[in-house]
Amino acid sequence: SLDVRTHLSYRDVLGRRLRQRLGGAYHDAVVVRVEIEGEMCVQAIVHDMTARKAIEVETGQQALRYRSFMRAALDGIHILDPQGRLLEANDRFLSMLGYDPANPPQLSVTDWDAGAHDSDVLLRIAGNTETAEIFEAVHRRADGSTVPVEVAAIGVDLGGQRVIYCASRDVSERHRAEEERVSLQRSLLQ
Repeated sequence: SLDVRTHLSYRDVLGRRLRQRLGGAYHDAVVVRVEIEGEMCVQAIVHDMTARKAIEVETGQQALRYRSFMRAALDGIHILDPQGRLLEANDRFLSMLGYDPANPPQLSVTDWDAGAHDSDVLLRIAGNTETAEIFEAVHRRADGSTVPVEVAAIGVDLGGQRVIYCASRDVSERHRAEEERVSLQRSLLQ
C-alpha cells in the first residue's frame, strides 16, 4: 500500500491529486486535510492504477502498430461503412486516387468506383467475415482518369461497428503485360 506520509510533507497534501509509480505499481491518490473530532488529519484515498496503466500502454502500442501497417502497405487500404462511405484510408489509397493525403476529402465508393457497386453488394461483403472477396474494378481518380484495380474486401467488426475492410492494388502493369502477350500471340499466329 501507498504510505502518503513517506512521500509528502504536510503542507503539500491539501487537496492534491497524485499519480505515482512505486516499484512496478501505479497509484492514483486524492489527499485532503480533514478535521475529525476536533483534530486535523490527512485523509488519502488511494487507487491501484497498475492494470489501467498496462491497458493504456498496450492500447498505445496497438495504435502505433496499426499506423505503421497502414503507412507501410503497398496496397491502397480503405475502410467503408456498409453504405459505402469512406471511414478511413491510408496515404497510398488517397494518392492512387489523386487526392492529397494531408487533406483527404469526404468520399463514398461512388466517388471512385467507376462501376459503383450497388448497396446489396456492399451489404453482402459487410456480412462476409470468413474470407475476403476478390474482384477487379475500375477506380476513377480525382482528375477523371481511371485505373484498373484488384480489390480484396471483407466484413469486420471494429468496436461494435460493422465495416468493410478493403485493399486495392493497381493492376495497370498486369493488364499491359497481358495485352502485350495477347498481341504477340496474335502476331505469331499470323
